[in-house]
Amino acid sequence: MSWLLRREWAAPLAVLVLVFALLLRLDQQQRAELRSERRDVALEAQRRAAELSTVISGTVNSRIGALRTAKLQLTQVSDSISEETFFMALDSVTRDLTGLSAISVVRPDGTIQRGNGGWIGRRGVNLEVDTVVMAPFRRAMATKLPTASGVVDLPVGRRVFVFDPVVSSDSASVKAMVVGELEPTSVLRAALASRGDDPVGLFAVFAANGVPINTSGRLPPGWPTIVQPVPVADTNWTLRWAYEPAPALRLPVPRPNRSANRPHDSSTNKPPCFVPGLRARSGWTIPPPCRTEWTGHHSSQPPTSVWQP
Repeated sequence: MSWLLRREWAAPLAVLVLVFALLLRLDQQQRAELRSERRDVALEAQRRAAELSTVISGTVNSRIGALRTAKLQLTQVSDSISEETFFMALDSVTRDLTGLSAISVVRPDGTIQRGNGGWIGRRGVNLEVDTVVMAPFRRAMATKLPTASGVVDLPVGRRVFVFDPVVSSDSASVKAMVVGELEPTSVLRAALASRGDDPVGLFAVFAANGVPINTSGRLPPGWPTIVQPVPVADTNWTLRWAYEPAPALRLPVPRPNRSANRPHDSSTNKPPCFVPGLRARSGWTIPPPCRTEWTGHHSSQPPTSVWQP
């Protein structure tokens, strides 16, 4: 004690060192919590992106599965009457499956028998001229496995063509080619509808040729993105899932005043609970009158957490 009395500067210095040590410890703790939160947010985004990818892929595969059913029926066609029945059955399949626009058949001699609404072989998707369908058609002939094109813009709308070969019993030759025409946006909507009320998030889906399916492909700038493949026949669509990053700095957030008797501030033309510069985040309690007034740091951010086609 006498030592401290003789050195007046020692006590303030000791307090300063103690405060600095406490602040350093608090900073380390907050940084650890922030790293943990960022890791949890990234893992959750990865999980949800994988789930959505599986749902979309399953919806597409159910449409491709209809082509396999058509292949089995096609092998049993032996006369004009059964062939007529076959195409009537194909039309009923396309009516029952959203996004499957048409099913057609390409014969070994190149003759195309189009189902109702079929466009294959017409202008823009000629199997002998247009590479966008000629390439997957030839791949299916060579590999004897289902193949898919990218998105093609046609007068009837956008289409993705899936080619599923009908192989002979000895697998030596292709007896016919079943062609399915998918409307990609409708397929994606059907996939999202199958999730019910489960929130989706901010995402964009691109076809194998890079064409965006559900949006212009724009996601919030600066947000981390999860890239997830969506298998479609022998190609992959790409799902890009964006999620809001954890804040770099935590500051005390004033809670909005819920009092209905608080006077309106006419000078700023804002409701009583408006807090400039803050944005609504998961877990914050925001009274209903204030939800449309809270803004993000960037005006380009979407106003909702759900981006659907």
